[in-house]
Amino acid sequence: MKNDAPFFSVLVLTYEPDPSKLISTLYSIIIQDEPDKEIVISDDGSASFDDGYVRKFFESYGFTEYRIVRNVPNEGTVSNMLKGVGQCRGRYIKPISPGDYLFRESTLSELRVFLEDSCCAVCFGKAAHYNTDADGEVRILQESFPRDLSVYRAREDRRIAQNYLCHRDYILGAAFAAKRELYIQYLQKISGKIKFSEDQSAVLMVSDGIIPMLFDDYIVWYESGTGISSPGKDKWAAILAEENRAVYGMIYSGDNLPETVRLWWAESRNTIGTLLFRLLNRLWWNKTYRTQKPETVSDEYITILKSILSKGRELS
Repeated sequence: MKNDAPFFSVLVLTYEPDPSKLISTLYSIIIQDEPDKEIVISDDGSASFDDGYVRKFFESYGFTEYRIVRNVPNEGTVSNMLKGVGQCRGRYIKPISPGDYLFRESTLSELRVFLEDSCCAVCFGKAAHYNTDADGEVRILQESFPRDLSVYRAREDRRIAQNYLCHRDYILGAAFAAKRELYIQYLQKISGKIKFSEDQSAVLMVSDGIIPMLFDDYIVWYESGTGISSPGKDKWAAILAEENRAVYGMIYSGDNLPETVRLWWAESRNTIGTLLFRLLNRLWWNKTYRTQKPETVSDEYITILKSILSKGRELS
C-alpha cells in the first residue's frame, strides 16, 4: 500500500457475500479511470467468507491498493461500517455492497471533479435500480430515492430538510459519498443505538443542518428487491422502522426538528396534530409521485451493467 492517503476509499461492506456479486462489485471499482483510490472490504463476521478468491482476483488485475478487514463476531451493519471506515485512509468514503456497482468507468473521476469544485462534505448521486430474473436477464426498474430531486437541484435547504425529516424522502446509502471524518462522527452517534440502518446517520446530519449536495448523475447500479430494506420482508421492515423511530427519538428534543415531526413523534399518537400530519404526508407523496418521475436509463448503460454482471460470473 502507498503511504500517501488516496482521494477515495471505496468501502465494500460484506456479510456472507455471493462470490459472483462481490467480484462484479470489485470489478466495477478497479476499472475506474480515477487512479487515486483504495478498496477496503469490511466483512461483518461471515462464517463462510473465504477471501482467497478475492485476493486472487486482485492479483489477476495487478491491483494492490486494498485491504480486507475481518470483524468477528457479527455485530451488524453500523458496527461493520464504522470499523471499515476506521481502516480507510481516503479523504472521501464511497460505500458500496456486493450486488451494487459503480455506474460507469468514469464515475469516480467525475465525482472527484464535483467534490473538488463544490468543496462539499457529503453528496449523493442517482441510483439506477435493477434486478435479474431466474434466467439472469436484467430488468431495469423505474425507481428513485429520494423521489423529489427538484429541491436538491434548486439547493433549497429548508425544503430538503422538510422532505427528509417530515416525509422521510431518504437517500440510498449506496448513493452517498462523504468525508471520512464526517462518516466517523455520525456513525459514532448512532453506534450502540442502531444496528442495521447505517443510512440513519444521514438523518442526524440533516437534522444538524448538514445537507447532502446532489451529484446530478448516476453513481451506482443498485440491486433492488434483495436487501433487508426491500419491500415485503416484514421482519426486517419492523426492525428498520424501530431503528428509524430510535433516530427520531435521538433528535426529538433538538432545536432543529421541525414542529410537524414533533407532532408525529409525540408520545400520544392520536392527537389532532398527528392525524393532520399523516394526512399532509399522504398528500405530499401523492403529489410527488405524480410530478417527480424517475429518469430512464439508456441502453448504452444497460450494456455496461450486463458486462459487469458477466465478469462476476466469469471470475468467481
